[in-house]
Amino acid sequence: LQPPPLTMPAAKNASHPPYADMVKAAILALKDRSGSSSPAIFKYLESNFKGVDKKHMSTQIKNMVAAGKLIKMKASYKLSADFKAVKKA
Repeated sequence: LQPPPLTMPAAKNASHPPYADMVKAAILALKDRSGSSSPAIFKYLESNFKGVDKKHMSTQIKNMVAAGKLIKMKASYKLSADFKAVKKA
């Protein structure tokens, strides 16, 4: 038996944009007045992007809520005013 290699394997590059950008696009596209639910966001991401993982998505949504980018309303999420604003270069 050979010992395991000491170096880490090369990381795979995701075939989709960052989760924050995808979630923002999903919420804007779904246009729900009361916010978009996690299953609805995941369904949108699954149909529009390849290689989306539900566990990663839910973790990123929680991180976005903690960072103030999303507002949680009951079981749905809305974009915060700051995150919704388009950054002009």
